[in-house]
Amino acid sequence: MYGSPDGSKTLTASVTWVDSATRGPAKDFQKLTDALVKQVFCDK
Repeated sequence: MYGSPDGSKTLTASVTWVDSATRGPAKDFQKLTDALVKQVFCDK
């Protein structure tokens, strides 16, 4: 769960994948999380 300092925006999400190099985005998890947070909180 993420929230803006003033509490005006919150984000709760779940990412589900198969933990396999060929069947899921596990290696890209941090990159995907960063992109989602930036999209929600930075209006980009």
